[in-house]
Amino acid sequence: MFFPVTSPIHTRGLGRLAAAELVVYSICLVPLIWRFVPPTMYRTTVFDRVAITCYILSIAAMVLFSKDAVLEAPLFGTIPLLLAWLIHLWNRSKRAQHRRSAETDLSR
Repeated sequence: MFFPVTSPIHTRGLGRLAAAELVVYSICLVPLIWRFVPPTMYRTTVFDRVAITCYILSIAAMVLFSKDAVLEAPLFGTIPLLLAWLIHLWNRSKRAQHRRSAETDLSR
């Protein structure tokens, strides 16, 4: 047997599929939070700060949920983080496009 069945005492009732989902979620979350780690070359906006606050509050709210729904709490805080990251990428590409057009105007 390659993967022995573990007792629920060690996993706290978390199945293998749920554990795999938690690992994938955690790996995907790292880039969303990494851009806030100092030193950063981008200033945080109000939307970034609201997104971080929502995520922290959703993590803190995990104690309020039942054992079955405890892993769903961070998902609600991840949505604003994802939106803040997408807005950041959009603004960054818009600035880069503006910079490129300004350089081509100067070269003419």
